[in-house]
Amino acid sequence: PWTFVRLAAVQALGAMPAARDVDLSLGAALAKEKSSPVEEAILDGIAAHKARGALESVRERFDDDREDASVRTAAARTLGALCDAEWIDQLTKIALHADDPLVNSEGLALTLASIESLGAIHPKDVASRLKPLDTDGVKEAVRATVRRAIANPKNCH
Repeated sequence: PWTFVRLAAVQALGAMPAARDVDLSLGAALAKEKSSPVEEAILDGIAAHKARGALESVRERFDDDREDASVRTAAARTLGALCDAEWIDQLTKIALHADDPLVNSEGLALTLASIESLGAIHPKDVASRLKPLDTDGVKEAVRATVRRAIANPKNCH
């Protein structure tokens, strides 16, 4: 089907209450979808449902350097929503690129989403992980996001 039809379908699934069959459908859709707007909507639905069964596909999207930056950003947010403590090192690695003066706006969005997800997962060492980004010379938007992430109460149990 056309992209707008697939997008409407996954948005409808994401708006439904979380249920095993709906979550499995979102995970299956993510595994085969190639349209960035549809992938983003699927990731938003997975995050809203806290559908941990799709975690491997979410990780693949986040980790794929060839993936569209907007999809990687949505995947970073989803990793935080799913409380993926196993991937805090990967989130940290991407977050630390936020002080790169050559990072473009898409890369900055990805780094900020990674910082926010670290704040949501809130590992015990979140402050030390993000400390290099809360220094003079780092963009104020990054520093503010770091401070919010550190101050953020742990959302994951």
